Amino acid sequence: MRTRRLLFVVACVVAGQGLTVQPASAGTAQLLFEMPFPCGQDWQVATHAYHGDGDYATDWNQGSGDDDLGKGVVASYGGIATIHPLTGARQQADPPINPRAPGALGAEGAGNYVVIEHADGWATRYLHLDTITVGNGPVRRGQQIGTVGSTGATSSHLHYEQELDGVDQHVSFNGRPIDRSYTYNGPTYRSHNCSDGVGAVRDVTGSAKWYLDFNRNAVSDRTVSYGLSSDLVVSGDWDGDGGEGIGVYRPSAGTWHLDYDANGGSDQVVRYGLATDLPLTGDWNGDGRADIGVFRASDGMFMLDIGRDGGTNTRVTYGVPTDIPVVGDWDGNGTASVGVFRPSNNTWYLDNTNDGRTDVSLSFGRGEDGPVVGDWDGDGADSIGVFRSSTGTWYLDYDNDGASDGSVEYGIAGDRVIAGDWRSP
Repeated sequence: MRTRRLLFVVACVVAGQGLTVQPASAGTAQLLFEMPFPCGQDWQVATHAYHGDGDYATDWNQGSGDDDLGKGVVASYGGIATIHPLTGARQQADPPINPRAPGALGAEGAGNYVVIEHADGWATRYLHLDTITVGNGPVRRGQQIGTVGSTGATSSHLHYEQELDGVDQHVSFNGRPIDRSYTYNGPTYRSHNCSDGVGAVRDVTGSAKWYLDFNRNAVSDRTVSYGLSSDLVVSGDWDGDGGEGIGVYRPSAGTWHLDYDANGGSDQVVRYGLATDLPLTGDWNGDGRADIGVFRASDGMFMLDIGRDGGTNTRVTYGVPTDIPVVGDWDGNGTASVGVFRPSNNTWYLDNTNDGRTDVSLSFGRGEDGPVVGDWDGDGADSIGVFRSSTGTWYLDYDNDGASDGSVEYGIAGDRVIAGDWRSP
């Protein structure tokens, strides 16, 4: 899930004090699971009669037979893992045992398996693992929990389920149900269980040229020209497909120009904001699509447009006059909320619920640094970082504890910088 993007604007903004809130609509109950495979991998889904009538369980392969033996399996969402290593003498079942049948779990039918309990009664199951690579306890989204195997089965594959209060649910990734109009040889899906990359936007003869580094390895994976040098740059998952696009806010016209797949062409234009506003993007209601918003310095107000229809749904006053506004999904609940970076004391103030109150404050960076926000470790929650233009270096704090967990040199002084997951869905 990608919820937020705010460019680093080298300017002070004016924010008022106090609180004015108009509540946004409630988020969805469905957790925004990602595929149980590493970022960018393609896997084919299947289901079988012995899964049981009405069973939403799925089997996943890239190849056939034991081609997939030993390939990595990762957590679809953060939670508490319970491991179930197979201790019996028999590692295979022939014919296969229905892993949902009474007594099958914990016996040979499931093989080595892991259950991860998530928030609000949700759980995911990962069966037939060759190896289990975690212990009992917390895991984050994208963390490897095991490898594909054939324990309790006749060939290597991952048997995967999503449950709510112990009842199987239609498997969904990033809020989108997979196709179930198949038995064997179902559709192929690409994993977006990814962390964010970094980008630099450079003015080139009046135009904006984007250099996008998907993997934070200081190598540009995509270069695209989009927008004008006077535009302010943004990024977001505009169409809810799991991959982010790019966009610009044109202050002179108060218009947003959104490129859904970062190919340099406009897919949507929205009029929202004034010439003096700063653009913000985030998933304000948890529907898996990025919305837009602005920070209006004259009123000290965050103004949020749910649905990108040009109307304001939520207003939040937060911060002090010299703060720089930021947006992120700070607690990993699938919805974005506001925050500010205060250059005068190098302190971040984060509001988890858009109620105008500080839930987290921490010091990170220097006064001359530009604040950046991204999901640096793929755990589904956004974390803070800074771009130090004097050295072209990003310093990233993966868990919002005020300590740098990683850095990358990407960009030069004068670049506008931005974070996002721009891999194609």
